[in-house]
Amino acid sequence: MSLANRTLAAVACVTGLVLGALVALGGTEIGGAAVAGLAFGALLLMNLELGLAAWVALSLYEAVPAVEAAVKGATVLMFLVWLGAVVNRQALLTGLLRRHGRLVAAVLLLLVWLTMSITWSERPDTGVVLWQWYVAAAIFFMVATLVTEERHVRWVLVALVAGIVATAVIGFGGTPLGSGLPFLEAAVGNQDRLQGGVDDPNFFAVLLVVGLALAGALVLVVRRASARVGLPAVIVLLALGVVATQSRGGAVALAAGAASALVVFRGRRLPLLGFVLFVLAITGLAFSAAPTALERVTTVEGGGTGRSDIWKVAVAMAADRPVAGVGIGNFGVHSPRYVDDLGPLERTDLVAEKLLVVHSAYLELLAETGVVGLGLFVAVVLGGLSAAWRAARRFEALGRRSMSILASAVVVATVAFLAGATFVSTGYDERLWILLALGPAMLAMARRQDAQLQVPAAFELEGPAPVDRVPVLAGR
Repeated sequence: MSLANRTLAAVACVTGLVLGALVALGGTEIGGAAVAGLAFGALLLMNLELGLAAWVALSLYEAVPAVEAAVKGATVLMFLVWLGAVVNRQALLTGLLRRHGRLVAAVLLLLVWLTMSITWSERPDTGVVLWQWYVAAAIFFMVATLVTEERHVRWVLVALVAGIVATAVIGFGGTPLGSGLPFLEAAVGNQDRLQGGVDDPNFFAVLLVVGLALAGALVLVVRRASARVGLPAVIVLLALGVVATQSRGGAVALAAGAASALVVFRGRRLPLLGFVLFVLAITGLAFSAAPTALERVTTVEGGGTGRSDIWKVAVAMAADRPVAGVGIGNFGVHSPRYVDDLGPLERTDLVAEKLLVVHSAYLELLAETGVVGLGLFVAVVLGGLSAAWRAARRFEALGRRSMSILASAVVVATVAFLAGATFVSTGYDERLWILLALGPAMLAMARRQDAQLQVPAAFELEGPAPVDRVPVLAGR
């Protein structure tokens, strides 16, 4: 038995023993979670790529108290199984290093810099958010190495859309797992905003736009009749969800996604225009039924959220420590000291009394980790986007229409996410790092397919061409 198989067997045995003890001692609720965990572990051992897709859908519920621990446990289990697979298939990592060494270096350097920032933090204990960056990086490496076939890409994208849709439905329904109210109640003036299973309406709005971009692409590549009927309904639900979040960030993400799609889908602008008009019609009807939501999204001043005040503090903080920042997780430690220096603020309570995040991924990195941290993050983002863009172009040249569409959709979804990240602190979110990892994964697939096509041609042209083949090679 190989070392990898022994590792997987050990993981399975330990997992079974732990879950068995939980079933025996924890009662029905814990026992049910234990059985679900055992089933997920078995799935990982049988098909790690399919288990990765299942985790992508489950990750949308990480902020739901009833299942938060289960999602975290599933993440740890998946990482352990992936490590066992890497031991047996070292080419998974060596191939990524060979093809995308700079991107891998940027990811690792970002982790090193974020970790180092704890050393100059005034309150190192508030830097516990660092573990989320490590989880994001681990997800990046898992996706970049495990997604090696077209079916894997489809599994991950379908799982991401399905997870977003499921948590949106939960939010609409107001079930115990959700935190929103039915959309019809919100439409008649209820101030509650849809936030699904991620516990933040602004962040959820960004995810809904990501789901829209991916669902629109899946409509073009999925051939099953049931999917072709169901996906338009999914698109309607996601568009309604964007309105129900009442998020300005969601509106910005939607606009950025539409603009980037016009650039990325250069040869398919007619169907793209139809898709955009369809989404705009749905959102327009929803906003007409929910005037309070429209007013909140279109009103910039006097909203009372305090985001502009927090941004002022973040900019001032970054100006004081431009290179290294104040240390990861320390924005709230230093923010009260800027209340008097910045003059009158509308929401001094947020800055001086509540230790909030910056509500902007970029300003938060700039204030807490300086231009070095922000620069490394931008390098990772540009590397992932560039890889997805090149994959789309290369698949197009190879005649792989479906993969070209999916790679282009990943670019659009990533741009939309990054635009929405201007309003939410989501730099370490797993969904963003999944999208960034799909770029190098799909580019490796495109290169491999291109090389397979070039090999026969190289053999044909090796050595002097036979006389009877000269006219053929000359194109006569």
